Amino acid sequence: MKDNRKTAKRLLLVNWSCFQNEIISLGSSTLFTGVNGTGKTTILDAMSYLITANTQFNKAADDNGRNVTAYIHGDRKTNGSDRYLRPGNVTSYIAMEFYDPLISDYHVIAVCIESRSESDRAISQWIIREKCRLEDFNFSSVENGKLTVTAKNNLTFKNVPLKGADFFGREKAIPQLTRQLGIRTSDYRKYKEKLLKMMAFDPERNVDKFLQTSVFAEAEVKSLDRLREQRKLYEQAKEMFEQIQERKNLLEEIEEKTRDYEKILRNYNVRELMFRYQYINQYKDEISKLEIKQQNNQIQLKDLEEKKKDAEEKLSQMRKRLSEVENKNHSITDSLDKMEKDREEIKKKIADLESELARLKNLQISLKMILPQISTYFDIPDENKSLLLNLSESDFELERKRSTFIDFSNRIKAQRDLFIEENGRIKDKLSDTSLRITEIQKRIKSLESNIRQFPAEAEEAKRIIQNEFNKRGIKCQVRLFAELVESLSDESWRKAIETFLWNKRFNIIVDDQYCHEALKILNEKNIYKCSVVLTDKIPETEIEQNSAASVLNITNKGARRYANYLLNGIHLCENIEELHEHPKGGITKDGMLCKSYAASLMQIQKTQVCLGNNVVKIQLEQAKKELEKLVAEKSEYEKEFNDRKQLVTLIDNVEWKAESYNFNSSTELSEENRNLGKLSLQIEELKNSPEMLAAAKEYELAKSNYDEADKESKLIERNLGSTEKEISTIQEKISETHEKSEKIELEYKELEEHHSELVDEMKEEYERASKQRSTFIVISNKHLQNLTNDVDNAKRKMEDRQRDYNLLSEIEASNYGVEFIPFYRDRYRDVANVKIDEAKNKVEKQSEKLRDVFLHDFVAELNEKIISAKEEIAVINAELKRIPFGRDIYQFKMEEKADRQVFFTICKNLELYSESPDLFTERTVSDEKLADDVQSFLNKILDTEQEEDYSDYRNYFTYDMTIRSHIGDEESEMDLSKKQGSASGGEKQTPYFIVLAASLMQFYPKDVCCARIAFIDEAFSALSKERIEQMVKFLEDNNFQVFYAAPPEKINSIGQHIDNTVSLYTQGKYTKPVEGSWHSR
Repeated sequence: MKDNRKTAKRLLLVNWSCFQNEIISLGSSTLFTGVNGTGKTTILDAMSYLITANTQFNKAADDNGRNVTAYIHGDRKTNGSDRYLRPGNVTSYIAMEFYDPLISDYHVIAVCIESRSESDRAISQWIIREKCRLEDFNFSSVENGKLTVTAKNNLTFKNVPLKGADFFGREKAIPQLTRQLGIRTSDYRKYKEKLLKMMAFDPERNVDKFLQTSVFAEAEVKSLDRLREQRKLYEQAKEMFEQIQERKNLLEEIEEKTRDYEKILRNYNVRELMFRYQYINQYKDEISKLEIKQQNNQIQLKDLEEKKKDAEEKLSQMRKRLSEVENKNHSITDSLDKMEKDREEIKKKIADLESELARLKNLQISLKMILPQISTYFDIPDENKSLLLNLSESDFELERKRSTFIDFSNRIKAQRDLFIEENGRIKDKLSDTSLRITEIQKRIKSLESNIRQFPAEAEEAKRIIQNEFNKRGIKCQVRLFAELVESLSDESWRKAIETFLWNKRFNIIVDDQYCHEALKILNEKNIYKCSVVLTDKIPETEIEQNSAASVLNITNKGARRYANYLLNGIHLCENIEELHEHPKGGITKDGMLCKSYAASLMQIQKTQVCLGNNVVKIQLEQAKKELEKLVAEKSEYEKEFNDRKQLVTLIDNVEWKAESYNFNSSTELSEENRNLGKLSLQIEELKNSPEMLAAAKEYELAKSNYDEADKESKLIERNLGSTEKEISTIQEKISETHEKSEKIELEYKELEEHHSELVDEMKEEYERASKQRSTFIVISNKHLQNLTNDVDNAKRKMEDRQRDYNLLSEIEASNYGVEFIPFYRDRYRDVANVKIDEAKNKVEKQSEKLRDVFLHDFVAELNEKIISAKEEIAVINAELKRIPFGRDIYQFKMEEKADRQVFFTICKNLELYSESPDLFTERTVSDEKLADDVQSFLNKILDTEQEEDYSDYRNYFTYDMTIRSHIGDEESEMDLSKKQGSASGGEKQTPYFIVLAASLMQFYPKDVCCARIAFIDEAFSALSKERIEQMVKFLEDNNFQVFYAAPPEKINSIGQHIDNTVSLYTQGKYTKPVEGSWHSR
């Protein structure tokens, strides 16, 4: 067997710890012994460093300060200047000479270690040479008792200087060592760990723990970093989602406070309108009362005028008496009276004719106003117009005047009736237009506040479902499809696409998992005029190029699928010819549509647009244009109505009966004036005659009575003046009240222009309040001030929330106030309908990436290591089966831990679905329990503080040894863990040694000539002499070259079974080896 082993024959230590320059012969097995501190472990560390480049020195020595630099400087761990045996610059060598039976020659492996100072890191370079002995190198020399160590640069081999290429650094040395020693391994680290675990043998009472740590090497899970990175990215995405959710919640609070403010402000505006309006009504009432008083004064005035008439009658009587006195001489005055009477009759006739002429002239004035306007309704000959405008003149014949007027009056009265009828129709149109104007003014107010406009039934359905979700604890935002369309990539297609979608724009979208719940609410609440989109049933599709779907930019996944479903089949066509080529589905910008082989023209002009976050601006422009058109229509109706009304008023103010006019009054008046002149001249001549003077005296008495009556008449005249003055005073009050009314009306009109949409509501509310309180004043100035305070408070609360958002989102601190309401509504729409979905999609995507790395990298890598461990166990068990220990055969046993069954289930599924890139993604996992287990297991791994609990593949199994004993024909079997309690120390340690030896044997193939080195420090501390003999024989039989380290008291039990014993003792500062016996100083 030994002919199949490369055997280490000699060991050279130069400047290594307490060894200065020593060559030690090595046997098939060698025991290093000596008291504590003589360097037993130091020798084992030197050899393990040489052949494995190991720097994790023997843990059995319980010295954490061991490292290469400390070893070569001879660190004695003392205080003072003599701490280091070799301070300053130092060169050290470790070399081993091996005999290779296949070539019947030797080879040398050496390492040169250099350090410039105790604090300087040691640099190691390996040398590997075949067919040579230690003496072929000039590692050191001794002259006159003084040791000289050769520097690396001066090292020679067979007197030939070594070159740089002859040395190997740590990384290059390892594969060279493996090849030179014949060790079979692709993982040198694993071989090194096995070797060192056997050297630092530390038996555990826990079988499972010992087997786990001693047999299997630690293995770094490279994918753990990727898993951590993906977890970090997932947490970042989740944190971003939570931040956006927090912003959304705050923006919702801002919207709530904004709506509260707008509601309170609206209430204030209604009350402010009402405050002005009530005074308008009060002033009207005051004016009405003053006018009634004025009417009373007018009646009093009339009464005084009647008294005046009576006084004048009395005065007339006195005048008559006076006249009687005058008339005593009838003969003298008769002729005069007759002439006077005739003259009075002529005067009366002249007055009547003047009145009739004045009436004709007034008629002419009315006709002059009427004719230009009425001419647009029926034709009037010019000569008739001329005649009608000159009725008071004598240029036309009487009969012609009368017949022309009668004809005109008949026509205009008929036209007047048509005006009344037409104005009735116009009034209905005005009422309808006014209602439409009020509605659109309300829309404009909302749009100016940046509130998107959707049909009331859609908003109500959305509200009902959202409230039901909230009651049922469902955290899902209910939105209309239109709200989730962020923008259109080409605005020129807007009208056509929106017209095609029509009411589908207002269908309700919820998260996929809540579609069924929304469906139930739709049924339970009898919501008829709105639809819920079953996004969970719509298949995933890509956006078709040049389709209507490609125009809509949508982040929300459900809304995106719905848009693709509706519009992917609608091709965007630039003209009719292109549309003809897409009969299944095509659309043009001007509204031509082809669908299912039928073409039609859509009325896109009437479509109220609503898609996209920028639609408020478009809706506002559209509403303002519509308002402008309606206002123009109303103005035209009002003008037409007022023109007709004014014309009717003019017509109604005219007496159209021909018999009411004397169309010949002008001619007759001229004749009577000539008659009056002649008669007046005759009367004057008669008055100057002598007969008239006789009656003078009697006349004076009559005159006195007449004067008294005249005085009474004048008193009445004064009272009449006083009444007229009071009338004037009241008229002034009426004028003053009119001024106040006009001023408040002006203020009201200004308010009405700003809040025209509130006027009808205000008037209805005012009428109710005024009637209920029986007063015109229903709102006090104090109440209005309190409402102002309410508005200020609501505004402050809104602004506080706005400031909170600015602080959270790092927005300019001054961006708050009423003027920023549209800004926050834009923000809310962007966050609630776009950003939140983007963040949610990113979380889902990152979650899938995390799960993918977990399953395909982390789990797969762990599974590979577990498969490798199982293969390793199979090899070890094969070796153990081949090499029974006495009557016992040991078999390694590993079983899956119960709490890791999810992991093994995942592994099985990985094998089943290894070809599927979507394994365990949310949309493909049908087994919810398994999906939950995967997520739960992933969370456990990432949340635990002890990552190695899950990242170390060794922690997924329990470990034990099965011991099969043969006594005669009988066979028994027992697990080592069950035997632990009753077994002796040796019985407990023996299986451990066997397992370690078996795990090391896989690196030493039996059919290859190789080094079969093993190190055992503090060897067989608990084994009996018999067990030691069995253990040494077991190792010998399996061709190991074992290097033992044990204290002197173990020589009797170990030494007699060992081929070579090296005793160590101290001589001054250094340690000396003696072969064959143990010496003490």
